[in-house]
Amino acid sequence: MIVVLDPLPAEPWGRQQVVGVACADVIGVLTVLASWYGASGSGRSSAQTNWITLGVAGAVLVAAANGLWLLAGRRAVVRRIGGVVDGTAPRLGSTEARGFAVDAGERLLPVATDSMRWYHRPDCPLTAGKRVTPSTVESHTGAGRAACGVCAP
Repeated sequence: MIVVLDPLPAEPWGRQQVVGVACADVIGVLTVLASWYGASGSGRSSAQTNWITLGVAGAVLVAAANGLWLLAGRRAVVRRIGGVVDGTAPRLGSTEARGFAVDAGERLLPVATDSMRWYHRPDCPLTAGKRVTPSTVESHTGAGRAACGVCAP
């Protein structure tokens, strides 16, 4: 059975989503501040009620925007984890096409970044979208890294 997967982004949110939630947050916070300012300048409860209604709408906008943003991120993470667990996570391409080094025995060198706690096979789904560097197992263990439990390099 052949399964064709669309490539997954390395980050759970795209730039457009981050900008969208930031704009919604700014608008919502400005609305709440405007309602606070308007209500504080009025002594009548009927006028304050209108301002409070505006403030609640601003708070609802902030809550809805952040809630939808977090749900989108959660869906992306669950989708990525599901692909890693069942082995169907998309690969960035063949290791030859990515230009990874091999050792004297013609084995692919495991890869990692300076901030990673584990080293991986070059085609491990956990390295997708990251700038990794190949190195020997000895240098990875010397740097305090352990073998990845997903790809078992």
